[in-house]
Amino acid sequence: TTEIYTLSLHDALPICHLLLKAALKSEADEGIDDPPRFYVLKRFVGGKVRALRRTADIMAGLSDPHVLRLLGIVHDDDANAWFLMLPHYERGDLRQWLVDANISAATPDAQRTKHVFRATVLLRGVLRGLVALHQAGVLHRDLKPDNVLVDRDGALAVICDFETSKRTRHSHITNTLTMPSHTVGAWKY
Repeated sequence: TTEIYTLSLHDALPICHLLLKAALKSEADEGIDDPPRFYVLKRFVGGKVRALRRTADIMAGLSDPHVLRLLGIVHDDDANAWFLMLPHYERGDLRQWLVDANISAATPDAQRTKHVFRATVLLRGVLRGLVALHQAGVLHRDLKPDNVLVDRDGALAVICDFETSKRTRHSHITNTLTMPSHTVGAWKY
């Protein structure tokens, strides 16, 4: 289970370190061989606080290696800002991984085969993450390469960015969750 903490930014750094150590121990206990070593704080201000609450509510109920884990919530009284504390993935997102792969017609067959295999592993991870989300009654509604993080070795795909997600009690999509006249997420996807 994910525990959510509300802290002042002044007190956050030493406590964030403790939360991170606890999260890393938990991930090691769950069989994640190489968990992220750093964390990031995603900032929410003003009217975005409602999005933070919705995002935190969705993320708090999720526990799967292919879904981004919420480590905590931090509040800065001086700036009246809220932060989600999240693991950092050094490799970046799937879009950056694809750019870094630099596959072209001139790429040797052996190297292309290696990248196709890794892409298949990452896609399998995305699908496992989607299964975990749907089993938890969560519809992501903005799945795209920018919202899939990749670990340092390019072996683990982690779904992130739950600001447009919705929770449902039903195992099927209803008109209140996705509607033909209402666009959610990115146009390209």
